[in-house]
This record gives sequence, C-alpha cells and structure tokens, in this order.
Amino acid sequence: MLLHSHDTPEIFIILSTHDAGRHLKSQIESIQTQSYSNWRLLVRDDDSTDGTIERIAAYANSDSRISSLPEDRHGRLGAAASYSCLIEAALARGAQWIALADQDDVWNPNKLERQVRVLFENPSSPEQPRLLHTDLEVVDENLKPISDSFLAYAGLRHVDTDPLRTLIIQNFVTGCSCLFSRGLAARSVPIPREAIMHDWWLALNAVAWGKIEFLSTSTAQYRQHPGNQIGAKSYRRSIWTLVGRSVGFRRSDMDELVAIVRQARAFRDHLRRRSIGDLDDPRIAASLKLTEDFVSLFAESVGRFERVLGLRRLGISRQDPIRNATLQAKLLVTSFPAQKA
Repeated sequence: MLLHSHDTPEIFIILSTHDAGRHLKSQIESIQTQSYSNWRLLVRDDDSTDGTIERIAAYANSDSRISSLPEDRHGRLGAAASYSCLIEAALARGAQWIALADQDDVWNPNKLERQVRVLFENPSSPEQPRLLHTDLEVVDENLKPISDSFLAYAGLRHVDTDPLRTLIIQNFVTGCSCLFSRGLAARSVPIPREAIMHDWWLALNAVAWGKIEFLSTSTAQYRQHPGNQIGAKSYRRSIWTLVGRSVGFRRSDMDELVAIVRQARAFRDHLRRRSIGDLDDPRIAASLKLTEDFVSLFAESVGRFERVLGLRRLGISRQDPIRNATLQAKLLVTSFPAQKA
C-alpha cells in the first residue's frame, strides 16, 4: 500500500553541494519523483564556482518544497561542517525527521516510502534518538551497475550487538542512506571540527543516545566518479591498500589513526557535556565509559603494545582479521599527539 503524505510527519531532506556539475539534476529530480511526497529539501552550497548556486535557485523557483540557505562569507566549510549547518537549520525550521542526500547520487523512487515504513513498523517519538540507514547500489559515473550492495562491495556489515565497539574505530554507516530523528539531530550538533565525517559522527551519537536500525535493501544508486570526496572502494582494493600502507608505514595512514583518536576524544568530551543528568541511563553510561577507556589507551604513558592489548581487552575491533592485523601493525609505529585527559 502506498503511503500518503498525511500518514506521517514531513521528511526534511538536507543536501550540501560543492561544484555539483551535471550530477545535481539527477539527484534533485529523483527526490522530486519520490512515491512519498511529504518532504522538503533544504540545500546549502559550499562555495561552488561552477554555476551550482544558479541551478539550485532555478529548482527553488519552480518547486516550493525546495529552498536554500543564504550564502555566507566563510568560504568552503567542508562536508561535515556544511551538514552541521544544515542540521541546525532544519531543527530551527521544526524538522521532526531528517534525511541526508548527496549531490552525486540517484534515489530509488520508493526510497523515502521504504524508510518511513520502517518507522511505522516500530513507531517512536521523533524526540527519541534514532537513525535508520540502508544498503546502496554502487554505480559508475554513467549509472552503470558495479555492485548491488555497497556494504558487500566494501567488505562491511551492519552491527546490531554493541555497535560502538566497531564504530569508535570504523564506520559502517553511509550518510546518503540515513534518515534520523529530531532527537538525534539535537544531540549531535554542532558537529565538531574533529569529526572525520558527519555520518560517522551521527552514527556514534545514535548508538550512545538511542539506536541504529538497518534496512538491508538498496535505496539509492551511489555514484562513483573522480570527483567523489569519499567513494566506495572494493574490499579487495581496500585490503591491498591497507597492506601496502602498513608495509610502507605511509604517513597518510598514520594520520588516519590520529584522526580517529582525535574524533574519539571529541566524542568523549561531547558525551561528558551532554550526558549530565542522563548517566543513570545504563546505555549512555556504558557508551561514555567505553569511549573514555578507548581514549585512555592513547595517553603518553601507555606503551604501544599496551594499546594493542587494550583494544583486545575492550573488544574494540574492525570488521575482519586483515583490517585488524594492519590496524595493530600501525598502532605499533604511530606516535599520537599529547592531549589533555
């Protein structure tokens, strides 16, 4: 049965663009042709120079459901900070449920309808922190299929049991597939500059404050092209890259580990500030404790072998033995900047 607009609250879609080029048309038109029509689209342009701003204005002029944030003078913010602005703007406009969109992708016609059905199956107040993500189809620049499952292609899987023990060190949630509640949005912004990506930050907050749900079917075509900020890599390619970097101890890969620890510290501080009065909730207390224990492994006084053993003790790991082995190798050779407790 088709869901009608009066059956559920409005879905507030947010989209950050930067030099979107010819791909923007297919993304916006795939939103406009959704089988579920009770949505609004809010766009923030992140300092484009290729006419993207004018294209967005043309869509807004022809469709009252589409609007854009006023141009600011801060220059390019990057994806995480731009989506942080959009989430805050959506909250200020009364959004109850928020969906993330990406300028490169194409939504399946029933994407929103399928996700809203999941909300109906397990109803909850939008004030409850909740995030739903889905699988995606991987396609090339011309929408030719590469894989019918992004997660399988990348060698990832959704984790139901104790997901923070994975998410603190490896993300498995893709932003353009996400639908989340006002309650999660309010607890997640502003997204700090230490966050590696907005979807990873939202996923961390979802498991700390509420829950993550997964719809295993594909809801969109995830386009791969040379301009992707973060694209899909096949599992085999990812493993060869990891092994090559670990053998060579490449600086860029060491920096990735440092960034993960920096993000975890920011998440710990965020939980400490936001959880006052909520620590009697065992879920929140456990999330804070695990994050504090993880961060403590990277104090100056902790030896490198102690870090590897500490991760094992905490049950924190990536999703397969090869990724874990390369992680442990990098932990043994990476120096982490001193930070306050």
